[in-house]
Amino acid sequence: MTTVNRFTAARKKLTRWFKRVIKDNLLLALHYVGYPLVLGVNAWLRRRKLFVLYRLHGSAIGDTVVMTGVVRCIAEDLGCRVIVYVKQNDDIFLHNPHVLFCRSYEKMNRLEKTLIKSGLDILHGSHIAKYHPQMRDLEGYLLSHREHSIVTNSRHIPGLQYRTLRTEIAFDDDELERLGRALALPTAYAVVKPTGKTSVTTKKEWGLENFQAVIDAFPDVAWVQPGAPDEPLLEGVIDLRGKTNLRELFYLIANARFTLTIEGLYNHIAGAFTNPSFVVYSGHFFPEAFDYDNTIAIIQNGLPSCSPCFADGSRDCPIPGKPCMSELTPEFAIDTIRKTLEPHALKEA
Repeated sequence: MTTVNRFTAARKKLTRWFKRVIKDNLLLALHYVGYPLVLGVNAWLRRRKLFVLYRLHGSAIGDTVVMTGVVRCIAEDLGCRVIVYVKQNDDIFLHNPHVLFCRSYEKMNRLEKTLIKSGLDILHGSHIAKYHPQMRDLEGYLLSHREHSIVTNSRHIPGLQYRTLRTEIAFDDDELERLGRALALPTAYAVVKPTGKTSVTTKKEWGLENFQAVIDAFPDVAWVQPGAPDEPLLEGVIDLRGKTNLRELFYLIANARFTLTIEGLYNHIAGAFTNPSFVVYSGHFFPEAFDYDNTIAIIQNGLPSCSPCFADGSRDCPIPGKPCMSELTPEFAIDTIRKTLEPHALKEA
């Protein structure tokens, strides 16, 4: 390692230490020193039926979509309209009836970023809350609590009853008309997403050949495959890889007959709607974390004893043969889809 690289590594380590030990503790101290102000601000928000929810770290789109479910719970259980701050992808909250105002952290100038982040961290209370709780042993908590991700990420907010565990994505009439013209989709179609973000983990992957077998079993279905442009393409699908923005993807899933995917973003999006979402579950996480009313889990023989494995730190499955996925056959997935949609006369080859 060169001297420059050593200096850079040391600087990054010092920065992380400063943030963790000095800055966070300083903000916590200011929170308690100014506690009368904290109480006053939160009481003012409570009287006006307002709530501030913020997530200024992390760029995972799926987590921000789950955040819409927390917004829904705040609106239903606390009767508040919500002011939202997110790191990016503020268009997820476009037209949301429960959101008074949404602002993206990446669109702020440096002064605004400092004031918003530090101010919210100091003033957090009954009506100002961070999405995602601060826990010393979050992994240990997740391993011992089989609960929905909406609950996990908002359980520190007092008063939530979780009467509805759904995400929320809204459109207005003009947007619906514009998106319908732009995408020019078949009258009836299904969305398929056969792969995830493999740079993070391959544990969720079922295999392209298995998804292809399902596609081939339903030749009368117009299958649409969105996703990143470099993702592998299935045969016999309408190729929309790299051709949709986030709002178009929402519209695509909202109007699909059903969605077939692995656990993750697409199921969180589908959770905002009523059409079925068939999810091929690995042993990476508990199924309860992603279980919406319209989720149909594809799990053939139950999850293996090594599940969940999200906390072991490995990108790839260390168990030979990856039993959670290798024991799941395309025939079982085909049968699950057919039985679920049989009343609607879905044809199988």
